[in-house]
Formats: sequence, structure tokens, C-alpha cells
Amino acid sequence: MAGSSVIDSLSAKIERLMAEHDKALARNAELSRERTKLAEENKTLKQTIASLERRIGVLELGNGLTGTATDTKRARARINQLVREIDRCIALMNR
Repeated sequence: MAGSSVIDSLSAKIERLMAEHDKALARNAELSRERTKLAEENKTLKQTIASLERRIGVLELGNGLTGTATDTKRARARINQLVREIDRCIALMNR
């Protein structure tokens, strides 16, 4: 009789472990889907940020050319930065 109760106890524990394993697998799959979705959303948001930063740069440049002395200084600094960047790109292309 004692052997039967040990077997029944082990059987119940194995069934419980198998059920917990199935739950863990399901949770893992759910988290993987969520991670993929968040990675795609992150990529989209980064692209939006880059686009908006470019638009801000263009607007600041436009305002700087027609605005006050402070705006003009900022515009000139931006133009100088763009020229340096272009020069760097040309130097890389000539290598």
C-alpha cells in the first residue's frame, strides 16, 4: 500500500509540473509576440523622431535666415555644420 501512495504522489507532482510547463511555454510565446510588437513600434517611433528632427532643422534654418540676430547665428552654425558634414562625406568618397 505504501508503494501505491508514493506512486500516486509522484504522478500528481508530475502532472502538476507538466501543467506548469505548458503555462510557462504559453507565457513565453505571449512575451515573444509582445517583444516583437514593441520592437516594431520602437523602430517606427525612432523613424518619426528622426523625421521630426530633420523638419525642426529645416524650420530653424528657414527662421534663422529671416529672423533676429540670434536666429541668424543659429542658422549660420547649422549651415557650417552641414558644410562640414558634406566635406567629410566627400573625403570619405575620395578614399
